[in-house]
Amino acid sequence: MRIAIVDGLLNRRLEYKSLIGLVDEHAEISECSSAEDALFSILDQPVDAILCSEILPFRNAFELARVVKTLPEQIPVIVVAEDDTNALTAIKVGVFDFLLNPVAPSKLKLSLEKIARYHTRQLQHQRRNLNDFTTKIKLNTIHGYKLIPLGELAFCQADGSYTIIGYSNGDTDLSSYNLGKIGAILDEYQFARISRSCIVNLRKVERIDRRDRLCLLRMDNELRSLKVSLKQIDLLEEKQIL
Repeated sequence: MRIAIVDGLLNRRLEYKSLIGLVDEHAEISECSSAEDALFSILDQPVDAILCSEILPFRNAFELARVVKTLPEQIPVIVVAEDDTNALTAIKVGVFDFLLNPVAPSKLKLSLEKIARYHTRQLQHQRRNLNDFTTKIKLNTIHGYKLIPLGELAFCQADGSYTIIGYSNGDTDLSSYNLGKIGAILDEYQFARISRSCIVNLRKVERIDRRDRLCLLRMDNELRSLKVSLKQIDLLEEKQIL
């Protein structure tokens, strides 16, 4: 899980970071010193959750949560407060969870588990709506987000923590989603992983060259070859989907 910690004090950020480490040692953590800093950060690199103190420099946690609710990517916000005075305000602005200091690891663990279930439901909702290849899916790009008809999507290729989106007409985009997240969206449809770093639209596959380990995709005006692992060739043949 990717979590943005937001607090104006370095010591408090380190405290939250240590707390997250106790309940999720694999979490990817980014640190922000203010609400403005957090907004710029998540627009550049989306996260799965925001953990912030109630009192922040300039905008407080509730103002941050209110702005986050207007973004295309719905990111759950956990607010940590010294008392429950503003609990009602937290509910009104759509804060995902409201915790009191000192935060017990068990309380934070429950919050993160609820967020994981929330994201799972979001993915399931997306899958239910992807009933044919004319349906558009929303993928974040480095400049915002783009609605892409499934039939125009030819391949997705990992590029570090980003993903290159390849279209049938030869154009490409760079998505801020990693390949794993995109794969989770496309998993139940006619897309398949041909290597650790590439997913293809099976409707675009013209042939698989086992000798040279190549997957050839029929683009609008040409064939495009992509490397395919021998293991994935065997798995695809076992599923009889090539």
